[in-house]
Amino acid sequence: MTPHADKLPSPAIVLRDLLAERGMSQLELSRQLGGSDNQVNLILRGRRGITPRLALRLQEALGFPALYWLILETTYRLEKAKGP
Repeated sequence: MTPHADKLPSPAIVLRDLLAERGMSQLELSRQLGGSDNQVNLILRGRRGITPRLALRLQEALGFPALYWLILETTYRLEKAKGP
């Protein structure tokens, strides 16, 4: 049994924490991903989810497997859909 979404960190929080640990800015990440600042901002604010294409880009930029990001996103969404 997995914890509820309110106890699971969102992909946005995990990504923000990872960037902070690495001392990487949002701008640096957006450049590595080949996207816009606005897109990365939406992801970091939890307004945009991790898609398969983005997961592959994150894998290249940060070294975490694409499957990690997809499982994190899917698990979070699934638990959130279940409600309290």
